[in-house]
Amino acid sequence: MSRSPYSRYWDANPHQSQRVFSYAQQPTDNVDCSRLGEACRLAAANPGGDYIDGGLELLKQLQAKGYGVVRLPQSPDSGSGQP
Repeated sequence: MSRSPYSRYWDANPHQSQRVFSYAQQPTDNVDCSRLGEACRLAAANPGGDYIDGGLELLKQLQAKGYGVVRLPQSPDSGSGQP
């Protein structure tokens, strides 16, 4: 099993109760996946006027389900050119 490019978070914070999820490091619990999916659908149902409003709505719905957002460094294999 290869280490995630985000593993340093856990190395530096071994006693943290928070979990950092990414597509490569997916939740192993169906409850987490269900809550994340529900938050996305709720946000999509009320997108607001532009991407900013939609992003804020997504943050609101994620927080209501007990989640937050962590900006990750660019993944070495993403190739998108975006940070």
